[in-house]
Amino acid sequence: MLLLSYLFQGDSKNDAWIFSLAILLSSTLVYNSRGTIDNQAVENLQYVGELTERIKVNSSSAASSSHNEEEGGDTQFVQFFPNFVWAIRDFTLLLEIDGRNVTEDGYLEHSLELRKGGGKNNLMYNLPRECIRNYFPSRKCFVFPTPTTPANMPHLDSMDEADLCGSFRKGCRYFLSLHFPGEPYKNCQRGPQSNRENAWPLG
Repeated sequence: MLLLSYLFQGDSKNDAWIFSLAILLSSTLVYNSRGTIDNQAVENLQYVGELTERIKVNSSSAASSSHNEEEGGDTQFVQFFPNFVWAIRDFTLLLEIDGRNVTEDGYLEHSLELRKGGGKNNLMYNLPRECIRNYFPSRKCFVFPTPTTPANMPHLDSMDEADLCGSFRKGCRYFLSLHFPGEPYKNCQRGPQSNRENAWPLG
Protein backbone atom coordinates (compact mmCIF):
# COMPACT_ATOMS: atom_id res chain seq x y z
CA MET A 1 0.00 0.00 0.00
CA LEU A 2 1.23 3.51 -0.81
CA LEU A 3 -0.13 6.74 0.63
CA LEU A 4 -0.08 9.97 -1.36
CA SER A 5 -0.76 13.35 0.20
CA TYR A 6 -3.29 15.60 -1.49
CA LEU A 7 -0.53 18.15 -2.05
CA PHE A 8 2.41 17.28 -4.27
CA GLN A 9 5.68 19.03 -3.62
CA GLY A 10 8.42 20.23 -5.95
CA ASP A 11 8.67 20.19 -9.72
CA SER A 12 5.45 19.20 -11.49
CA LYS A 13 7.33 16.95 -13.92
CA ASN A 14 8.98 15.07 -11.05
CA ASP A 15 5.63 14.84 -9.27
CA ALA A 16 4.11 13.21 -12.34
CA TRP A 17 6.88 10.61 -12.47
CA ILE A 18 6.56 9.93 -8.73
CA PHE A 19 2.83 9.43 -9.14
CA SER A 20 3.38 7.05 -12.07
CA LEU A 21 5.94 5.06 -10.07
CA ALA A 22 3.54 4.85 -7.13
CA ILE A 23 0.87 3.46 -9.45
CA LEU A 24 3.17 0.70 -10.67
CA LEU A 25 4.53 -0.25 -7.23
CA SER A 26 1.37 -0.32 -5.17
CA SER A 27 -1.41 -2.87 -4.89
CA THR A 28 -3.55 -0.23 -3.16
CA LEU A 29 -3.07 3.49 -3.69
CA VAL A 30 -4.43 5.71 -0.90
CA TYR A 31 -5.02 9.32 -1.88
CA ASN A 32 -5.20 11.53 1.18
CA SER A 33 -7.06 14.83 1.02
CA ARG A 34 -8.84 17.14 3.43
CA GLY A 35 -12.37 18.48 3.77
CA THR A 36 -14.61 17.29 0.95
CA ILE A 37 -14.44 15.95 -2.59
CA ASP A 38 -15.03 19.12 -4.56
CA ASN A 39 -13.89 20.01 -8.07
CA GLN A 40 -10.56 21.32 -6.83
CA ALA A 41 -9.86 18.07 -4.99
CA VAL A 42 -10.54 16.09 -8.16
CA GLU A 43 -8.41 18.43 -10.27
CA ASN A 44 -5.52 17.93 -7.83
CA LEU A 45 -5.38 14.41 -9.27
CA GLN A 46 -4.30 15.92 -12.58
CA TYR A 47 -1.53 13.35 -12.99
CA VAL A 48 -4.09 10.58 -13.51
CA GLY A 49 -4.76 12.04 -16.96
CA GLU A 50 -1.05 11.81 -17.82
CA LEU A 51 -0.56 8.16 -16.89
CA THR A 52 -0.85 6.82 -20.44
CA GLU A 53 1.82 9.30 -21.55
CA ARG A 54 4.31 8.00 -18.97
CA ILE A 55 3.40 4.34 -18.61
CA LYS A 56 3.60 2.01 -21.59
CA VAL A 57 2.26 -1.53 -21.77
CA ASN A 58 4.59 -4.11 -23.29
CA SER A 59 3.58 -4.58 -26.90
CA SER A 60 3.54 -8.39 -26.63
CA SER A 61 1.17 -8.17 -23.64
CA ALA A 62 -1.04 -5.63 -25.35
CA ALA A 63 -1.22 -7.69 -28.53
CA SER A 64 -2.25 -10.83 -26.65
CA SER A 65 -5.84 -9.68 -26.45
CA SER A 66 -7.73 -8.25 -29.40
CA HIS A 67 -10.57 -7.56 -26.98
CA ASN A 68 -8.41 -4.92 -25.30
CA GLU A 69 -7.78 -3.24 -28.60
CA GLU A 70 -11.47 -3.12 -29.37
CA GLU A 71 -12.28 -1.47 -26.04
CA GLY A 72 -9.35 0.93 -26.25
CA GLY A 73 -6.14 1.30 -24.29
CA ASP A 74 -7.73 1.70 -20.87
CA THR A 75 -8.22 -2.03 -20.30
CA GLN A 76 -4.53 -2.62 -21.00
CA PHE A 77 -3.58 -0.31 -18.15
CA VAL A 78 -6.22 -1.40 -15.64
CA GLN A 79 -4.64 -4.84 -15.25
CA PHE A 80 -1.47 -3.19 -13.90
CA PHE A 81 -3.05 -0.42 -11.84
CA PRO A 82 -3.82 -0.73 -8.10
CA ASN A 83 -7.02 -0.49 -6.13
CA PHE A 84 -7.79 3.14 -5.36
CA VAL A 85 -8.76 4.51 -1.95
CA TRP A 86 -9.74 8.13 -1.33
CA ALA A 87 -9.21 8.97 2.35
CA ILE A 88 -10.74 12.29 3.43
CA ARG A 89 -9.69 13.69 6.77
CA ASP A 90 -11.45 16.48 8.73
CA PHE A 91 -14.70 15.59 6.97
CA THR A 92 -17.57 17.69 8.28
CA LEU A 93 -20.42 17.08 5.82
CA LEU A 94 -23.40 14.79 6.34
CA LEU A 95 -23.31 11.74 4.10
CA GLU A 96 -26.49 12.78 2.31
CA ILE A 97 -27.35 13.41 -1.34
CA ASP A 98 -30.67 15.06 -2.15
CA GLY A 99 -31.92 14.23 1.34
CA ARG A 100 -30.94 10.54 1.11
CA ASN A 101 -28.33 8.89 3.29
CA VAL A 102 -25.42 7.47 1.31
CA THR A 103 -22.38 5.41 2.13
CA GLU A 104 -18.85 6.75 1.85
CA ASP A 105 -18.49 4.86 -1.42
CA GLY A 106 -21.75 6.36 -2.64
CA TYR A 107 -20.42 9.82 -1.85
CA LEU A 108 -17.30 9.10 -3.92
CA GLU A 109 -19.29 7.78 -6.88
CA HIS A 110 -21.57 10.82 -6.76
CA SER A 111 -18.49 13.08 -6.83
CA LEU A 112 -17.19 11.24 -9.90
CA GLU A 113 -20.42 11.51 -11.90
CA LEU A 114 -20.03 13.07 -15.33
CA ARG A 115 -21.86 16.11 -16.59
CA LYS A 116 -24.05 15.63 -19.61
CA GLY A 117 -23.66 17.71 -22.73
CA GLY A 118 -20.72 19.10 -24.65
CA GLY A 119 -18.88 22.35 -24.28
CA LYS A 120 -15.39 23.10 -23.04
CA ASN A 121 -16.38 23.50 -19.39
CA ASN A 122 -18.07 20.10 -19.25
CA LEU A 123 -15.18 18.45 -21.06
CA MET A 124 -12.68 19.91 -18.59
CA TYR A 125 -14.91 18.91 -15.67
CA ASN A 126 -15.36 15.34 -16.91
CA LEU A 127 -11.78 14.58 -17.95
CA PRO A 128 -10.22 13.83 -14.53
CA ARG A 129 -13.37 11.97 -13.45
CA GLU A 130 -13.32 9.80 -16.56
CA CYS A 131 -9.68 8.95 -15.91
CA ILE A 132 -10.35 7.92 -12.30
CA ARG A 133 -13.40 5.88 -13.31
CA ASN A 134 -11.62 4.14 -16.19
CA TYR A 135 -8.23 3.48 -14.63
CA PHE A 136 -9.43 2.56 -11.13
CA PRO A 137 -12.59 0.43 -11.43
CA SER A 138 -11.91 -0.93 -7.94
CA ARG A 139 -12.17 2.11 -5.67
CA LYS A 140 -13.31 2.92 -2.17
CA CYS A 141 -13.74 5.97 0.06
CA PHE A 142 -13.15 6.54 3.76
CA VAL A 143 -14.06 9.71 5.65
CA PHE A 144 -12.54 10.71 8.97
CA PRO A 145 -14.00 13.46 11.17
CA THR A 146 -11.74 15.86 13.02
CA PRO A 147 -9.95 13.73 15.64
CA THR A 148 -10.58 16.16 18.50
CA THR A 149 -11.91 19.61 19.33
CA PRO A 150 -10.27 22.71 17.81
CA ALA A 151 -8.89 23.64 21.24
CA ASN A 152 -7.10 20.29 21.50
CA MET A 153 -5.70 20.19 17.97
CA PRO A 154 -2.36 21.85 18.94
CA HIS A 155 -1.84 19.03 21.45
CA LEU A 156 -2.87 16.20 19.12
CA ASP A 157 0.58 14.55 19.06
CA SER A 158 0.64 14.18 22.82
CA MET A 159 -2.95 13.00 23.30
CA ASP A 160 -3.81 9.43 24.23
CA GLU A 161 -5.80 7.44 21.69
CA ALA A 162 -8.63 7.08 24.20
CA ASP A 163 -9.02 10.87 24.27
CA LEU A 164 -9.64 11.13 20.54
CA CYS A 165 -13.14 11.47 19.08
CA GLY A 166 -15.00 8.15 19.14
CA SER A 167 -16.16 8.40 15.54
CA PHE A 168 -12.60 9.15 14.42
CA ARG A 169 -11.26 6.06 16.23
CA LYS A 170 -14.05 3.94 14.77
CA GLY A 171 -13.24 5.12 11.25
CA CYS A 172 -9.55 4.38 11.74
CA ARG A 173 -10.25 0.86 12.99
CA TYR A 174 -12.51 0.18 10.01
CA PHE A 175 -9.87 1.47 7.60
CA LEU A 176 -7.11 -0.63 9.14
CA SER A 177 -9.25 -3.75 9.27
CA LEU A 178 -9.80 -3.62 5.51
CA HIS A 179 -6.28 -2.91 4.38
CA PHE A 180 -3.51 -4.25 6.51
CA PRO A 181 -4.62 -7.87 7.08
CA GLY A 182 -4.16 -9.89 3.87
CA GLU A 183 -3.16 -6.95 1.71
CA PRO A 184 -2.55 -8.43 -1.79
CA TYR A 185 1.00 -8.27 -3.10
CA LYS A 186 1.73 -6.69 -6.43
CA ASN A 187 2.43 -8.99 -9.35
CA CYS A 188 4.08 -7.07 -12.18
CA GLN A 189 2.50 -9.30 -14.83
CA ARG A 190 -1.11 -9.22 -13.74
CA GLY A 191 -1.43 -6.47 -11.14
CA PRO A 192 -2.71 -7.03 -7.56
CA GLN A 193 -3.33 -10.66 -6.68
CA SER A 194 -7.01 -10.28 -6.03
CA ASN A 195 -10.29 -10.81 -7.79
CA ARG A 196 -11.26 -7.26 -8.74
CA GLU A 197 -14.94 -8.09 -8.57
CA ASN A 198 -14.48 -9.09 -4.93
CA ALA A 199 -11.72 -6.68 -4.00
CA TRP A 200 -13.70 -4.93 -1.23
CA PRO A 201 -15.81 -6.36 1.56
CA LEU A 202 -19.43 -5.34 1.41
CA GLY A 203 -20.61 -2.77 3.92
